[in-house]
Order: sequence, then C-alpha cells, then structure tokens
Amino acid sequence: MNKKVNTRDLFHAAALLFASVMLLTLASPGFGRGFLAWFALVPLFILGEKRYIRPLWAGLLFGEFYYFFGISWLSFPLTDIGSAPLFVSWIVTAVFAAYLGLYYGLSMWVFARTRGSLLFVPVVFACGEYFRGVFLTGFPWLTLGQTQYLYPDVLTVTSFIGEYGLSFLIIAGNLLVYHGVRSKKHAMFAGGIFLPVVLYLAGSFMPEPVAEGAVKVRMVQTGVAQEEKWDENKKEQIISNVQQMVLDSGFKDYDLLVLPETAYPVMVQDDALIDLTLSTVGEDTPVLIGVMRREEQEDKRRYYNSAALYAGTGSAVYDKVHLVPFGEYFPLGRVFKSVDEYFFGGAQDYSKGDTFSVFDLDKMKIAPMICYEGAFYKQLMAQTAAGANMVAIISNDSWFGFSHGRYQHLAVDVMRASEFGRWIARCTQSGISAFIDQKGRIKSVMGVGEKGYLDYEMNLLTKRTFFSLYGYTWLGVLLFISLSVTLIKRIRKYNKP
Repeated sequence: MNKKVNTRDLFHAAALLFASVMLLTLASPGFGRGFLAWFALVPLFILGEKRYIRPLWAGLLFGEFYYFFGISWLSFPLTDIGSAPLFVSWIVTAVFAAYLGLYYGLSMWVFARTRGSLLFVPVVFACGEYFRGVFLTGFPWLTLGQTQYLYPDVLTVTSFIGEYGLSFLIIAGNLLVYHGVRSKKHAMFAGGIFLPVVLYLAGSFMPEPVAEGAVKVRMVQTGVAQEEKWDENKKEQIISNVQQMVLDSGFKDYDLLVLPETAYPVMVQDDALIDLTLSTVGEDTPVLIGVMRREEQEDKRRYYNSAALYAGTGSAVYDKVHLVPFGEYFPLGRVFKSVDEYFFGGAQDYSKGDTFSVFDLDKMKIAPMICYEGAFYKQLMAQTAAGANMVAIISNDSWFGFSHGRYQHLAVDVMRASEFGRWIARCTQSGISAFIDQKGRIKSVMGVGEKGYLDYEMNLLTKRTFFSLYGYTWLGVLLFISLSVTLIKRIRKYNKP
C-alpha cells in the first residue's frame, strides 16, 4: 500500500466490489440479464487500479462473494437431503467459493502487473477457467461464457473458440470499457460496448447447417421431488406413475422415448415387470432411460449410474464416466472416512464407467450423457468424433431444489449444443427439461416441478464444428505468445542502459 486507507476509501472500495458482484450475479443464469456481463467487471478493475486493497485480494474477495451466492444451492443437498446442519453447509460453501475465487485473484494480480493488458489478462482468465474445469476432476461451472446462454447468436462464436473463448472475449470487452473510461479513449470504450453487438450480428448471419434427417422425440418428466423419491412409503406409487407414463408414450409415432436419470427408485434389473415393460415398449419405440445397476465382479459388488437403451437388438448400456465428487463417490474415502460417514452415512460409492459411448440406431447416433457430464466438453468431443449426430442428456436436477442452480445447469448444456453444433434432448426428473438446437436456442421447455411430456422433432447433424476438431489449441498458442511477449519486454527492460 502506498498510502493509509481511510474510511472514505474503504467505503469506495466496498462499493466497487459490491457493484461488480451484483452486476455479474444478475448476469448469471437464473436472473436473465446476461448483457451485464460485458461491463460487470469494470468496477473490479477500477478497484484493482485504486489500490485501496491489493489486486490479488480484491479478486479473491470478489470471487468469494460471487461464488458463495452462486453456489448457495449446495445447502439443499447437504442439509435438506443430507444430514449436515445448515451452518456446516454454509462453511462448506464458503470454503469452496474461496477456492473458486482463487482464479479471479490470479487474474487481478496479472491485471495489476500488466496494467490491464488486453491480451494477457483475458488469456490468463480463460486458462484459469480451463484449469478449473479439469483440476481435481473439474468444476466448469458459472463461467463467464455461460452468462450468454440466452443469446444464441452470440453463442455462435463458441463453435469456433469454445465456451472459454467466449469468456476471453467478455474479459476483453470489460477491459476495453475500463480503459475507455479511465483514459477517456472513446474508441476503446465504444469497442467494448459494441463487441457483443458485433458477435450478435455475426452470429445472426451465419448460415444454418443442412440436416441429414429428423427424428420425433418424446421426453418424459416424471415430476418427482428428491425428498419423495427414496421414501419407502411412496416408492410403489412412483413406480406405478413412471410405468404409466412409459406405457402412455409407447407404440406411438415417436422415434425415441427419453426418461431421466434413475427414473425408477429401484434397481430395474431386480424388477421383472419394469424390465418387461421397457423391453416391450422398446421393441416398437426405442427407450433411453437412466438406471442404477450393479455387477458382481470377483466377489465384489459394483454399482453404476447408467443410461440404458431398450431397442430390441439395438439395446445397450452406458456407465457414467465422470462421476460427481462427494455426490456419487467420495475422494480419498479411506482417509476421510469420518467425513464420509457424517455427510453420506458411509453410502456405497458408484463405480466409474470405462469409456464414452454412442448408441447406434441406424439414422440416430445418440451421444448419451448423464447429468454433470454435460459440463465437460471433451466427452462430447469424443462422441462427435465417433459419429454422434444428436445428444441425449439425462439428469436429476431435483438436487438443486428450487434454486437458480437448475438454470446454471441448463446453461452448461446450452454451451455444449452451440460448441458442437448438435441438437440436445435434455430430460430431467423435475425440470428443467428442454430441447436445444445446434445454435443453443431453447426450442421447447418444461419448467421446475412440472410433470408431463415434451415432444419435438430434432434435426440430425453430422458436420463437425471448428471447435470440435481443434478444441482449445488457439488458447495454447495465445498463451505462448503472451508469455513470450512478456518475457521479451522484461529482458529488454533489464538490459536497458
């Protein structure tokens, strides 16, 4: 610090921090104000320049407050579904938010060191989001790019540079506005303001891909609340309701019937009547459904969260590969056995699947994804490379309660549609179910808590996008260039007489 911070400075710093937190929160999925993201971080950048607080700490504090509110839905599975007291779920949320805030802290440190470089800061931020998406199994959630999920024409750019590429552009736009305001450079300010407009116009003029066919799909939203699903007194009624919805949808003019993750609150393989129903309907109309299943391997029992396809000779099973840490398995369970017992009662972990699958039904080449897997672009990259021409994401978003977490998850899946140019049938237990087209447009939707059917005709597309072929190669190149330029500048400065 170069000077003593007085009360007025502290109030100014708090106001700037609060402004950025609120603007980006309103821009986040669930609040519908995504356009605010393009200048939401300007107050934070001004705070980093003023040095009322060290830029690193400014970023950390911003990330802590923003993510604490953004992932506040964690209290529902931990407290309402689990056994943890509310204050414990708050502590867990705060600690996790602090970890996520590290990436904003790093970006603000780079911002201060490079005086707001229009290249290096966006590159570091995008790389931070990439690393966050893979480190410790990854948490690619509430990225800046996801704020734009309601603007499909803006999302068109992700088919070239991906979700983190859009985050790169949003950071660059904020920096242009910041430099324009602070230096009174009107051209830079205008550049920041009109950047999303240019993206929107470019996306709106992009030609639509030619479909290789179309299929009629029905999704079944069972409308079961998570608190009720495993209630022994309600199990038979839930099974009966799901059975009836399957029978009501079978033997009709549909090419595919999709049900959500773990649609039945039992092991389907143990219930002959359920298995017979699905097999019989599947002979006429293929049924893709989420099931729990087990295997006996060398006197050891393994459980899997799976997507099962009932389609006569085309039947197949996909075991979920990317499991949810602390939800479907407990990392280092032997080390933290007491923690496992406290939160989950020592429940049996799911086992990880071996490989990503594509269900081949003649003209339909379906990429199955289960819940959280939709957040990981590499899975869909592998599936589209294997020939997938449509995507089915089955999920149980009841874990989010009635929070904004459901909209955050929807935004994640919209990103995959726009990145890979594939239609997605997103089927959930109790909302939000949706059909999403190849540009990320939400074509039809069923809301939270509803029970019923969602029907739509999906286009089948085989052309691969630039991003599906090359991924984030461009980001690696930019990082190399940025580091090289920075290094050269430092060498010249050091050698300057």
